[in-house]
Amino acid sequence: MSIYSIGLSGLMAASEDLDGISQNIANSSTAGYKSVTTSFAASYSGGEASGVSVAATTQSFDDDGDLVSTDSGLDVAISGTGFFILNSADGTTAYTRVGSFSTDSDYNIVTSGGLNVQGYGVDSDGNIASGILTDLSITDTTLPAEASTEISLTANLNADATTIDTTSSSYTFDPEDGTTYNYSVTTEVYDSLGVSHSLTQYYVKTDDNSWTINYTLDGTTITTETDTITFDSDGDLATVNGAAAYTTQTVNGTATKTYDSSVTTLTLSNLSVSSGANALSITISLAGSSDSDSSTATPTIYQYATDFSSTSDADGYTAGALSDVSFDEEGYLWATYDNGETLLQGQLVLASFSNENGLETADNTTWYATSASGAPTYGTAGTGSLGSLTVGSYESSNVDVSSELVDLMTAQQVYQANAKVLTAADDLASVLFNM
Repeated sequence: MSIYSIGLSGLMAASEDLDGISQNIANSSTAGYKSVTTSFAASYSGGEASGVSVAATTQSFDDDGDLVSTDSGLDVAISGTGFFILNSADGTTAYTRVGSFSTDSDYNIVTSGGLNVQGYGVDSDGNIASGILTDLSITDTTLPAEASTEISLTANLNADATTIDTTSSSYTFDPEDGTTYNYSVTTEVYDSLGVSHSLTQYYVKTDDNSWTINYTLDGTTITTETDTITFDSDGDLATVNGAAAYTTQTVNGTATKTYDSSVTTLTLSNLSVSSGANALSITISLAGSSDSDSSTATPTIYQYATDFSSTSDADGYTAGALSDVSFDEEGYLWATYDNGETLLQGQLVLASFSNENGLETADNTTWYATSASGAPTYGTAGTGSLGSLTVGSYESSNVDVSSELVDLMTAQQVYQANAKVLTAADDLASVLFNM
């Protein structure tokens, strides 16, 4: 192998190294860019050194770029392993680390280049449809009104409250007369047209451990609805409208009360409203359902000798228009409406590869899968080997400019040295020819 060929191989290798370094410096401010490293290997021909060649050009996927904070709930950064999944107009699947997303005119979640971001959608019940990739989008830009059907109540009725004689001929419940009841709880509810109404529960202590509940809707007494509840000597809910609220089981000498959620639920049916909407039917839960068994429950109303306290909350809402779109740290996509409600719209899915450097580069921040990279493995953030998400940030380039400038000077010196080898070879050849 001639000295000229050896010098030429070094010159070509140094030129490719310079190209990679120049590319890194040029993309030092490009979000999601992964720096390129050029590796060299000695070449041999017939057992003799024949120069140098580029062994591989790799990208530093293992090194995360710094996180840049933004005010956008659609900006998401991956820390660790993983790529966002993109769907182009021709159906080609691409992958990127750039999590700067927005919505297009059709409320699809897209990249700055207009590619659709993929993930899991939601089914008809609003639950994540895992396992099926789809283009993420906001399908509900307006939220119709939903009538209230349930009220969750937490309360303590003071055991020391004054007993009111409701059997007296002079007694008549009057919501405007505070002497006819002990406590009241008001909850805002909505009808089918989204009109707000006030449903108030009035608690009347009729005897030790015994209470009657009266109701008004928008200040008008609901004469068809009256409930009674009692408490046991422990201050726990004992009966609801005469039915035992719990059964007792003794295990290893310890008595356990098991509540029945079907008994501890009060039902207000066919409540007429003045707005022209459908009549309201509302249940009031006095015991929240158990996570493990919906037939059992934990009481949420008690009678202890402490001050009266209560909180209540109803489902249902007035109509709303889309006001914001954002991801959360688990990749869930939420639509927020101007009525304060939020609706789940999907979930980001990440891809990982067994050989990331086998990916084909589409541009500086987008890649395609190849046989060398292996098929992608999909999953949500934080599962398996996949990294975590940071919302309101994007990943910057992982290029260290100072290090690249040092490498640039070294590569230039290598290039110049090989150029001198070629010059020396030319001079030597000229001398030989002249002789």
